Amino acid sequence: MTTRALDRPDERVFRAIGQPLRRKEDGRLLTGQGRFSDDATMPGQAYAALVRSTLPHARLGAIATRRARAMPGVLGVFTGADAQADGLGPLPHTPVPQTKYDLTLTAPGGGAIFIGPHLLLPVDKVRHVGEAVAMVVAETADQALDAAEAVEVAYAPLPWVLDAAAALAHGAPAVWDAVPNNLLVDTEFGDEAATTRAFAAAAHMIDFEYHIGRVTAVALEPRAALAHHDAGTGRYTLHAGSGGAVRQKRELAGALGIQPEQLRVLSHDVGGNFGSKNRPYVEYGLVLWAARQVGRPVKFTASRAEAFLSDYQGRDLVTTLQLALDAAGRFLALRAHNISNVGARCVSLSPLGKGEALITGAYDIPAAHLRAQAVFTNTMSTQAYRSSGRPEVTFAIERLIDRAAAALGVDPLALRRRNLVRADAMPYTNAVGARYDSGDYEANMNRAMRLADWDGYAARRRAAAARGMRLGRSLANYVESSIGAPRERVEITVTAEDRVDLVVGTQPSGQGHETSFAQVAADLLWVPVEAINVITGDTDVVSVGGGSHSGRSLRHAATVMAKAAPELIARGKRIAASVFDAPVDQIGFVDGRFSAPHSNRSFSVLELAKEAARRALPAELASGLAVAAENEMHDPVYPNGCAVSEVEVDPETGAVALTRYAAVDDVGRCINPLIVHGQTHGAIAQGVGQALSELCALDRGSGQPLAGSLLDYALPRADTLPALDTEIVEVLSPTNPLGIKAGGEGGTTPALAAVIGAIVDALADLGVRDLAMPATPLAVWQAIQAARRR
Repeated sequence: MTTRALDRPDERVFRAIGQPLRRKEDGRLLTGQGRFSDDATMPGQAYAALVRSTLPHARLGAIATRRARAMPGVLGVFTGADAQADGLGPLPHTPVPQTKYDLTLTAPGGGAIFIGPHLLLPVDKVRHVGEAVAMVVAETADQALDAAEAVEVAYAPLPWVLDAAAALAHGAPAVWDAVPNNLLVDTEFGDEAATTRAFAAAAHMIDFEYHIGRVTAVALEPRAALAHHDAGTGRYTLHAGSGGAVRQKRELAGALGIQPEQLRVLSHDVGGNFGSKNRPYVEYGLVLWAARQVGRPVKFTASRAEAFLSDYQGRDLVTTLQLALDAAGRFLALRAHNISNVGARCVSLSPLGKGEALITGAYDIPAAHLRAQAVFTNTMSTQAYRSSGRPEVTFAIERLIDRAAAALGVDPLALRRRNLVRADAMPYTNAVGARYDSGDYEANMNRAMRLADWDGYAARRRAAAARGMRLGRSLANYVESSIGAPRERVEITVTAEDRVDLVVGTQPSGQGHETSFAQVAADLLWVPVEAINVITGDTDVVSVGGGSHSGRSLRHAATVMAKAAPELIARGKRIAASVFDAPVDQIGFVDGRFSAPHSNRSFSVLELAKEAARRALPAELASGLAVAAENEMHDPVYPNGCAVSEVEVDPETGAVALTRYAAVDDVGRCINPLIVHGQTHGAIAQGVGQALSELCALDRGSGQPLAGSLLDYALPRADTLPALDTEIVEVLSPTNPLGIKAGGEGGTTPALAAVIGAIVDALADLGVRDLAMPATPLAVWQAIQAARRR
């Protein structure tokens, strides 16, 4: 991998950017010095436990708390009525993506979307199993749990609905009285007339319908929160891991009915997120409220079972597509209808909105018309989950193309090549208005096939057959988008201690920001990477920032750093002018050093900060070598790539072994390839997990979740995955100074299609045409038996 010159006049080659540096933060994290949410403690802290609904839908009756209040150590028992009486409001979720380039989702008829008030504790009904209905605060965690079991809740059971399609059926139970048909979003995009004309002229039409099931993040660190209230100042403090402390502060202040300045949020090390911690949880607001009520710090830590019940979940999309082709196999038009299951409350519509914009994938489809719907059900709310909506639509278009190739009797590779967006067509605007910034999609295919040893497949298939196994392979192209919250801020202070403090509003949850951000800042400021001290996650220090989501962090942080760096150098010249007693216009900054024509001395950025600290500078420079900059960037970028999967299926048992996996990902400028490869490997594992084993299964007769522990929810293990062959491609984006796209989500995006496609390929001559996810051994065996009976 090569580093390229920065797109600016001096065209200097980077020293740190592009280097596979080991992560600065790992030494701290591996030696137990991390600061995770559950590590936070305060003197005299009490503990909260939640009473959770055992029913998917019911009216709340009396909540008997007397026995619980009398139990040892109990400091208080609180219900929704108590919260309502104290003026607490709902969490003010803003679920509709709101950058300039996002597709505009609306309610049926074009009005405002009803999202379902997300009260900290309900007062009328429970709407999913696991919903918190009361909170117990006690001296110890065990005492709180014991007392929670003594709280008696009277429920009047109501009919429930779990599936998106069932929620739209006539007479389905209404989750909210305000939306009697459960339909909160119904919007159409694209050119219906052009699509209709294209279908009328088509030689072939291919249909595909699929339900991409629901999964959950299973972050290594379950969510936790510790709250404190200062009765003297009226100020609150919350320790809670998240995807963005600034957003959490704003939304939690709204629920508490206080000014944002009255709340400090600290979100330091976060043990996994993947989208599940981007929005606040009711427990965060509850411990803040409880701290004021009992006059002591209050802590909540979710058990793994609670996390499975009440973490925001991901995916759950019903998709129906129809593709029109001409006689030569050119794609003419696409129709799509996507129904997103948002659960009991609408927390985020990012998966629906982001996915709709990329419905045509990496292919040049001249016309498209799509309908986007979202429905309420009696399930936990869904939220953005790694690559938010793009794996679902990528799965749909790639499997649709495989089905078209089979129906037409053509090579699926040739069909893809014939219809890919060409590199010379960039920037390319797709049929629903998304403007792909850059990329070479066919080159990605070629690289992925080389990595996967495509030409050696026939010999491997014969060897597998000799052992009674069936080998299959599949290729999936992808395009994903990265936008995210548009505002970002950075504050850079060069200290007299050979350190550069870099305060930035985006924050990590394991992605290596302390290293990658330092590499960017080091090159922009001509200082060692080791000198950069990245500060995130404390809203008393970080005033503005969009947090970490949608692959935005490095692109937004680097862009605002690139804006701040020239300002810092300009300020350095003014300080150097004072030191040299020379006019500012005579101060040079070359190869990282400030100099003046009449002096034989020069200063690096770090040396100048030390020199400035020893001098009495003019008042306007008294704050030293420090600047702040903000930036608002709405332009999306479009990471892209290709994955090839090879699987071996045992036709007698249905067991699937993933034997090869190759991935090529165009991330734009790669700041640290070691970190990006690691991100890619983790992202692939998450996609493979959904394809082969992960599912938030529900009992259809009771509405009860069946995956309540890691005994029930099958994560991929180390032996699930082969050695992964990954390659980074750097086609720079023209939308930002460093040409960055994103590198954290691309591995997941094509994985579902690549793995399921390979299993179907292995079983195609048995008559298997498709498989529901996850492709467990039982599901595969049943598909084989069903095909044999046909």
